[in-house]
Amino acid sequence: MANHKSCEKRARQTKIKTERNRFYKTRIKNVTKNVLAAIETADKEKALESINNIINKVVRKNFKYPEFAMENDIQGRTITNFVINKEGEIRTIIVYFSHPVLQNQALKISEFLPTFNPGIKEGKPVSVNYQFPLTFRLQ
Repeated sequence: MANHKSCEKRARQTKIKTERNRFYKTRIKNVTKNVLAAIETADKEKALESINNIINKVVRKNFKYPEFAMENDIQGRTITNFVINKEGEIRTIIVYFSHPVLQNQALKISEFLPTFNPGIKEGKPVSVNYQFPLTFRLQ
């Protein structure tokens, strides 16, 4: 009888250890995922900051207020949306939310954008969507 009880006790202990191990393995996986997500987020933030800096430089260097817009007191904010493909090239540029003259100027500026590093997902290059606002204001 003592042998049977010790077997039951061992079985319970094994079950508890198994459940505890499963719990810790799950926790370790979740912590690992969170750490990787934090690293990925930090990388994304660095990349986004880099892209923003590059775009700001390009805009400052190539910005010209359209003459027609100055003569006719046209102001506004455009949104330029584009795709950075797997090769880092700018594709599918769309400009919207303003007067067509301002949209056209924003499109001209976006043509000066360089080739970027593509997005990376699971170690492979992927296309990413990006947009930036451009405000045209007369002073």
